[in-house]
Amino acid sequence: MLKFAGLYLDELNKKIAEMSFKERYKYVVGSNGYSKIIEINKDGSMQQFVEINENNEVTGYLEVLIDYQCKTFYIDFAVSFIDENNYQFIKDIYKLVTEQFINNKDIAKLQWGATTSNPIKKSYDKIYERFEKNPKYHCQYNIFYMCFRTYDGKLLDQCNYQIIKINDYFNRDGFKD
Repeated sequence: MLKFAGLYLDELNKKIAEMSFKERYKYVVGSNGYSKIIEINKDGSMQQFVEINENNEVTGYLEVLIDYQCKTFYIDFAVSFIDENNYQFIKDIYKLVTEQFINNKDIAKLQWGATTSNPIKKSYDKIYERFEKNPKYHCQYNIFYMCFRTYDGKLLDQCNYQIIKINDYFNRDGFKD
């Protein structure tokens, strides 16, 4: 279940600090380690959540940005803290995307990214392909070369996914005149 991250700051920051140099997080953690201290965003544009299991333990963290001026829902950061598949976290993220993007007429674009070497990219590609097959959406995929350095010194490419709703202002060819 997704809950407001502010209620779990101590546990969350401990988990973020512990992941800094673990091999499984090398696609999330940059070259200097990931020492981000989670603080609660006060302007309302960022929403921060933790995934809580049945034992009330933090098993994931999600940071999303909502830009109402650009009508964009960004999945800025998502990480699971458990070794096995965190299916409930994935379901809860999808539920949030459904509420904030698919069913929200005020949001026109969904955007997220990952390093191209990250194993999660295969799942992201499947999500992207589902939207791409739907005529209600225009999909854009970009690669930014050698822009992410892992703590072990490897330079990785970053991919960016964008899903845009087709509407009165935008069609598959771009913005309407």
